[in-house]
This record gives sequence, C-alpha cells and structure tokens, in this order.
Amino acid sequence: MISLVKALVAIAVACAIWSALRQNWPTVARTAAQLDTGWLLVAFVLGFGYRVANACGWPLVLAALRARLPVARGVRIWLVSETMRWLPGGVWGFSSRVYSANQAGVPAATASLSLALELLLTIAAWTLVAVVGVGSSGLLAEWLRRISLPTLVLAVAVALGLLGGAVLLARRFPGHRYAKKARGFLADLRAVLARRPRVSLLLATLALYTVLGALHGVAFYALIRGFTSAAPSPATVVGINAVGWLIGFFAICAPGGLGVREGGMAALLAPLVPLEVAIGSVILWRVMQIATEALWLAVFLLPDGVRNARTWLGQARTT
Repeated sequence: MISLVKALVAIAVACAIWSALRQNWPTVARTAAQLDTGWLLVAFVLGFGYRVANACGWPLVLAALRARLPVARGVRIWLVSETMRWLPGGVWGFSSRVYSANQAGVPAATASLSLALELLLTIAAWTLVAVVGVGSSGLLAEWLRRISLPTLVLAVAVALGLLGGAVLLARRFPGHRYAKKARGFLADLRAVLARRPRVSLLLATLALYTVLGALHGVAFYALIRGFTSAAPSPATVVGINAVGWLIGFFAICAPGGLGVREGGMAALLAPLVPLEVAIGSVILWRVMQIATEALWLAVFLLPDGVRNARTWLGQARTT
C-alpha cells in the first residue's frame, strides 16, 4: 500500500509539473531566453561553495561526540556518501558514511550516532532560517491575513490528526519499517545524550548550519534575480527556500524531496512573482544543485579514477 501511495504521489507531482510547464511553456521559454547570466553565475558559485562548507559540519558533530576525524577526510566522505541517497532503499547514503568513517578510525557506533545528531541539528537550523526569514520579511503576516480563522483551525486540526494517526499506527504495527526507524532514531538520541556531547561544539555546528541555510537562500535569491529584477526581498526568498527544504525533507514519498520541494516553493513564490518565473526558477534551482553535487563528486573521485586507470594500463603493458 505504501509503495502504491508513493508511486501515485510521484506520478501526481510529475503530472502537475508537466501540466504547468505545458500551459506556460511559451512564456517560460521567452523568460529563459532573457536570463541574466551574471546573477546565475553568482547563484552557482554560492551553491557550489555552500555544498562543501555544509559538509564541514559533520566532522564538528563527530568532535562533539569526542571522535576525531580530519576535516578534509570528513568532507570527502560526506560529499561522496551523500550522492548515494538517490539509490533505491534510502539507506545507502547513511550506511556508506558509517562504513567509510569506520575505515577512517571512527567507531561505528559513534559514526551512527553522529548521523542522528547531525540530522537533528540540520532540521533545527533550517527551521530557524525559515522562521526568521518568513517572519522578518512580513510574509508570515501576509499569509495569516489571507487565511481565514476557520481554515487555519482546520489546517492545525488536520496536522494534529495526521500526527496522532501516525503515532497510533506505529503502536498498532510496531514491526513496520517506519515504526522501527522512529524507535531507532529515538534510541540514537538517547544514546547521544548518554555520551554527554560537547555543548559548545553542538552550538557551533548549529550556528554553522544556520548561516549556511541563509547563504543557500541568498544563492536562490541571486537565481531569481537572473529571471527578473522585480524579485521579492532577500529575507522573503531565504524564508521560502528554507520552507521548501523542510517540505522536501518531510516528503518521504520522494527521494531528496524531488518534485515536492519544487512544487511547494513554486506555490509560495507564485503570488509574489510571475508564474513563469516561479516555475522556471525552482526547476533551474534543482538542476543547479544537482550540477554542483556532480561536480564535487567528480573533484573527489576523478583522481582515484585516473590512478586506477594508470594502474590498469601498467598491468596491461606488463602482461
């Protein structure tokens, strides 16, 4: 049933994106032809730097758990393992990171605990960026003015009902994989607290992730400026970008929030910019993030590939 729901949601998201593109394609194509490449270059450079800087947070988390791992090696492990989250199953990114950290001398238990702690800090940082960005820009007040009180009450009731239903289902079906994941995550957090992590390093990591989340939003703002000079304020875009990240993260039906994150961000941007700008910017933003991920992967894997090719050629010549 869950697999069927995931497939239906993925198909619905793909159809919605395709329908929006098909109906607005002439305008989107005309807008794309007038892009400001200078702003796009700024967005790409900021996104490229963001990714490697974000990878520096994991060695800090390990240090908070009193495990030592050189920052350069930790960054390499993080960047390479993160690309494996696209593989079916959703566990390869975490599993490969634990394995690689263990090969680097970090106890497997500590590496596993660091993933839960890193995830918690990441969610907290993006939530802070979302609240500050949306709140300081006045966007939250605008949303609340447009939503009637009965609708807001209904939305809160539905959210609480879904949360309560999830808890009841976890109790009713304790052997289900999502219930096991939730219990495992809570067990990891209890184990983290038992380790008495260094609070100063945890706060430093949270501050790093928060600053980088804001930087990520600034990069998205630069990309929107590449589409139009009448972009919303930087604070507004930073907040929308953070909300989009949270939407994509909690969309368990889509790997990496693919499609769901873009749909949510486009919906939030649509009242503020022309529809073609909202659609084009979120699609190009995803393409740009995948490109920076692929480039960093090439930076770290290409030297190994060249060495392996030379070794193979040397062996071939000797034989």
